[in-house]
Amino acid sequence: MEHSNLPRGATFRGNLLSRLTLVERSQPEGVAIVEGIEFAEDSTTLLTTSGHRIRMPGWATSEEIHEALAAVMPLAPLDTDCWERFPLDMTPWAIWLTLHYDLASVERHLDINVPGLHLVEVHREGELARIVTGLGEERFRHEVPLTEQPLAIPVDLAFEVMRQRR
Repeated sequence: MEHSNLPRGATFRGNLLSRLTLVERSQPEGVAIVEGIEFAEDSTTLLTTSGHRIRMPGWATSEEIHEALAAVMPLAPLDTDCWERFPLDMTPWAIWLTLHYDLASVERHLDINVPGLHLVEVHREGELARIVTGLGEERFRHEVPLTEQPLAIPVDLAFEVMRQRR
């Protein structure tokens, strides 16, 4: 089932981040379930807070992601209305979820600004998100603080890559 209040990713990467946000936001406030996302050509690996690595097909739905994660950890049911509003208290947990939403919403700007630029990895380390983007075989590492609300982060990432390539 598609959820109209979720952003539509430009690629399977953005789509998966978008669908993952529904699963994450459905959990009780402050309960983290995923601390890393690694993208391959046609699949994604989710690194859970319980230490599991769950491989998902590229175009997985929120329901499929929820089912796979629920097999290795306790989860609250999906709440299809949970993204009617952003979290009220912008804690690192809330900003982590909002970052996934932001990456999915404006993912296309990676490729618009730097043709071929795409997400490779997104990891959380405390109050810092470490993002790896790729352009062919080149990899670019970025850090995003989880202490302020993310706004159009893919645009910032693309401009950082353009600056590094000069």
